[in-house]
Amino acid sequence: AFQTLQREYDALLTQLSQHHSRCTALEQKLSLSDAEIASLRDEKQRIQSQVMALEREVEELKESREEARRQLGRSGAQYVRIVEMAARL
Repeated sequence: AFQTLQREYDALLTQLSQHHSRCTALEQKLSLSDAEIASLRDEKQRIQSQVMALEREVEELKESREEARRQLGRSGAQYVRIVEMAARL
């Protein structure tokens, strides 16, 4: 009876050791996953900041383009007036 209990005890210790090893491996994977998640979160924030900066730049460029178009229109109108005035002379 004692030998049977001793074998069962040894078997349980072996199982405990195996479970402990699996648990350690899972904890390491979890730690790596947490680190990767943190890294991806930082990269996402960096990319979002870049996107916002690029969107602002696009808006500034659109405004600059519109201002250039307005100036071109004014220059064209001034040229027409100059030609009209020259024709009157």
